[in-house]
Amino acid sequence: MAINIKKRLSWVPNLFTLGNLWLGFFSCIFSLIGLGNGPMLEVAGIMIILAALLDGLDGFMARLLDAQSEIGAQLDSLADLTTFGIAPGILVYSLLLSDWHFSLNSKIIFPLGMFIAGLYPAAVAFRLARFNVAHEAGVFEGVPSPVGGVIVALMPLAF
Repeated sequence: MAINIKKRLSWVPNLFTLGNLWLGFFSCIFSLIGLGNGPMLEVAGIMIILAALLDGLDGFMARLLDAQSEIGAQLDSLADLTTFGIAPGILVYSLLLSDWHFSLNSKIIFPLGMFIAGLYPAAVAFRLARFNVAHEAGVFEGVPSPVGGVIVALMPLAF
């Protein structure tokens, strides 16, 4: 009986991770819908910030319930790439295309901004892959992807 309960509870952290992924996915949608519409971009940013809270809770719950698993670790990396890599990249893309930021006619700023918007998800993917391969217990190197994602998510709220 106790093993059955533990097995059922082992999915609780993954539900938080899936919530993180869900918010990241919908942040992408709100960013694309929000082209030229500041409030939609703000909602996209808020979704990334809320996802960061869920990202912290999934690890906490996994340790609390002793429910750490390889599936959970892989799912967490995929959710982090979506929410803190791809979603912020699309948010930056949408900010660049919105009429209250950079003009599409700019021959320098717009291409540079597009390069940066595309480079960000690639950098997050590389950082997560490197962490997964070279992870050493108790050692953390660089800026965690949720922190970077939240910083980008604050942009539409700050302007």
